[in-house]
Amino acid sequence: MTHGSATGRHVNDDGHEQRFTTAYFHQQDDLGDELAEAGLHDIEVIAVEGVSSILADLDELLDSPKSRHILLRWIELTEREPSMLGASARLLTIGSS
Repeated sequence: MTHGSATGRHVNDDGHEQRFTTAYFHQQDDLGDELAEAGLHDIEVIAVEGVSSILADLDELLDSPKSRHILLRWIELTEREPSMLGASARLLTIGSS
């Protein structure tokens, strides 16, 4: 299995079914540039989970309506904050043509 944090390439060389697939992981600073090169504008990078992706008790927080509301509101308030994007396990990049 090859993983290159500098290149973004993750290769599952031996096809082991319990390892993550071969994939390319973008650096967050490159996402907007790629969309711009494709001719898109009004580009936004948005954190999908925000810091919730690192919470050990996430399932418990989501089970409680009150804590779920607080957590989702926090994610919403920080989803476009550039300094917080790297804390999210997944990013969504959108643009207009």
